[in-house]
Amino acid sequence: MRFKRVFLILFILTFTICSIDNPHFFRGSYFFGEPRIAKDNLFTSQIRFSGGGTFDGINRECKTNILQIYGRENIFELANGAPESVLDKNPGSFLDTLWQKTPANKNFGQMDFFGHFQTIELDFDIQQNFKYGIFTELYVPIRELQTHNISFKDFSTKENAGPDINFAQWQNFVRYFDSYLNRYGLCLHSSKVTSLADMTTLIGWTLNYEDTKYIDYIDASIKLGVVFPFGKKKVDNVFAISPGYGHWGFPVYVDLSVGLYEWLTLGGHLSGIVFGSDRENLYMKTANSQNGLIKITKGAATVDFGSILTFGLFLRGDHVNRRFSFLLAYRYDQQFATKLRPFDLSTFRSAIVNNDSTLKGWVMHTIDFSMEYDFATYLCPNRPRLELFFDIPVAGKRIFKTTMIGLGVSFDY
Repeated sequence: MRFKRVFLILFILTFTICSIDNPHFFRGSYFFGEPRIAKDNLFTSQIRFSGGGTFDGINRECKTNILQIYGRENIFELANGAPESVLDKNPGSFLDTLWQKTPANKNFGQMDFFGHFQTIELDFDIQQNFKYGIFTELYVPIRELQTHNISFKDFSTKENAGPDINFAQWQNFVRYFDSYLNRYGLCLHSSKVTSLADMTTLIGWTLNYEDTKYIDYIDASIKLGVVFPFGKKKVDNVFAISPGYGHWGFPVYVDLSVGLYEWLTLGGHLSGIVFGSDRENLYMKTANSQNGLIKITKGAATVDFGSILTFGLFLRGDHVNRRFSFLLAYRYDQQFATKLRPFDLSTFRSAIVNNDSTLKGWVMHTIDFSMEYDFATYLCPNRPRLELFFDIPVAGKRIFKTTMIGLGVSFDY
């Protein structure tokens, strides 16, 4: 019901698609856009509806399940370094001293988790031109993110437990694994988040230069602005995906394109987002040997969220048969490592906390393809453009391979 109300309000305000995109690791990134047309008082209203789902992710080097992109979960070491205040949440637990024992094989206490991810997104984008090439832009995304069909594989056996570990106790622990972790405030259930994601406001300047000899034109735009942190993660749900960054961001976009043969456009894009620091309460590592999404010790830290860099190239066939256009683009997105500065240094050592695969950032290579039909004519220039698009992650590190398929509609006034 809340989703429907937000949709109705935004639809009334914008009446319309195709937008900028702030990249995320969990799905293919949208096309980054072309330079803005430098027409005084031009108003463009756009809306985009898209979705995708996947079981597949990429870890540091190869294809895997989405819940294994950070490596195997080391449950054996979960309580290593945890303070008494945490251990007291489940007094006398088998887990408390497990890490002090010696298994016969390093696979004991290791688990792989499996799940499916899907997303539905509704994006609104408004651009308003003024004089001298100045324009403003507002980007508002709404997302529904689901992680479900959760299961796991335990690599522990009686043989690799060895004589130092009571394997029957381990089996009982695994049987009630979810309820045991509930005592530490963690939830391993499926997750569904429907939320307004991070809104972006921009101001830009654009130039359309047509006094050329060998090419049709040169277009260039630069934009800078603010990302508002509306999207927050449910930190106690291990597998919940945040719909946004959760931090204030400050993006800069540069776009350049050239026209050839009266129908072909070639262009490039470069952008970056720098984020402000924020204080958060989150689960952190207490031992170097711990790995993965599951941690039982929570504390306060200043989060220096990793900056994001984007580079892209595109080719566009513009109105190749009067109304039909197509676009093919490549984009490279990278988020650099996030750094945590914990407050309780007696529990959380900075070197250990930041030696965490979930903080190391990610890389994504995406192919964007779209087909557009323009209903506008010389006599009716305000008719809409309809777009079908595909955003396909083809390679990367620590990402979900979620191909996005969607429809877009845009109007110019």
